[in-house]
Amino acid sequence: GYDVTPLNGKVPILKAWQTRPDSAKDFKKHGNANIGLVCGGTHNIIAVDIDVKHPGAAAIIRTLTENILGTAPERIGNAPKTLFVFRCSEPFFKVKTAVFDLEQYGDGCVEVLAEGQQFVASGKHPDTKKNYSWPDDTLLDCPPDQLTTVTPEEITEFISTCNVALG
Repeated sequence: GYDVTPLNGKVPILKAWQTRPDSAKDFKKHGNANIGLVCGGTHNIIAVDIDVKHPGAAAIIRTLTENILGTAPERIGNAPKTLFVFRCSEPFFKVKTAVFDLEQYGDGCVEVLAEGQQFVASGKHPDTKKNYSWPDDTLLDCPPDQLTTVTPEEITEFISTCNVALG
């Protein structure tokens, strides 16, 4: 039930991948590629991408994610950075926090990826050279219609709260 696209690292291989072409499902042709999950679509898939390397700040954002948006499948590529997959109650487009200087941990922000975006669901992380992982299960264990549904208002509250927490 998820829309996928082949990736080179984190970058889509196919032109016009956002249109969800059937060629994206040709796994024999793209056998060595990472698999990207296309956000939006029929199920309004969104992903909360916690792009924060500061362990304490990342832990706070993880807690805010659960407290404001609820529980969701989690994908880890380069911990403590992480990503959670939800669905939105209506079509939605990407939003993000400000970018914050987190001292020796570099810049950090939180993005809600939505229609017109994608993320790596499976494959090797280009920096760690290790496979992306789903600690509690795989996304295949949770059909799109069973993902926690959030509203645009909850996403707005979440982003606002993250801006305060990271600031």
